[in-house]
Amino acid sequence: MWLLIACVLSGLASGGRTFLAPALLAWAVAFAWLPLDGTTLHWVDSGVFRWLLTVLAVLELLGDKSPRAPSRKQPAAVVARLLSGGGCGALLALATGHAPWVGIVVGAGAAVAGTWGGFALRRRLAERLGHDLPAALIEDALVLMLAAASVILAMGGGVPG
Repeated sequence: MWLLIACVLSGLASGGRTFLAPALLAWAVAFAWLPLDGTTLHWVDSGVFRWLLTVLAVLELLGDKSPRAPSRKQPAAVVARLLSGGGCGALLALATGHAPWVGIVVGAGAAVAGTWGGFALRRRLAERLGHDLPAALIEDALVLMLAAASVILAMGGGVPG
């Protein structure tokens, strides 16, 4: 049950920001909070991969504030978020000793929901606040909290490992 919740949270985060949840999970692996040794995703512990995800996450956070940023609802963006959510779910499942397909399905599904839900939330916040930037920053904080909560749950929130 805890694994499913962790996968939903990371998937929702991936729907909001494509690279933030994977970057955070890669750092959790680096700090040995989520063990991937001996799994098919052991390469996530590569410093190059971790830093690449981190740079992409920072660039996405900065670029998202631009009025020229492409819509997250474009097909390529949706596919990227779907892959991100599924990948995060697979990582969480493997790190907790479960079959990766469970995490892939749950994480990818939540990423799709997070894509449209995040869009709707940000639009409503921007309308109420009168500006997009505060809404975007609130969304960033929410995405970070969702991703962090997924790591915390997978680390010891009752997930058998």
